[in-house]
Amino acid sequence: MRFVVFAAVLAACLAPSLSQASEKTFAVPADDGYGMDDCLAEGKACAKLVADSWCQVKGLNHSVRFEAAAPEDITGSLSEEAARPAAAPAYLITCQD
Repeated sequence: MRFVVFAAVLAACLAPSLSQASEKTFAVPADDGYGMDDCLAEGKACAKLVADSWCQVKGLNHSVRFEAAAPEDITGSLSEEAARPAAAPAYLITCQD
């Protein structure tokens, strides 16, 4: 009987850690100083390292996705009159806890 109670308590303690980790997506300008343009734009091997570094600076564990941002990703909440093309390209980096 003690084993059943112990197993139930252990399962209750571990349940929050078994849930899916949260994700956050950031729009990052290519010229922000992290080497976005050099690595992400050209798909070099350093792309994952740059994206992971960005996530860690933001207090998150690692990147799960990184890609070039479409103009509507950046200005999607603006009206057509207010939307302006970005001066420099941007990237979307999705980080996970």
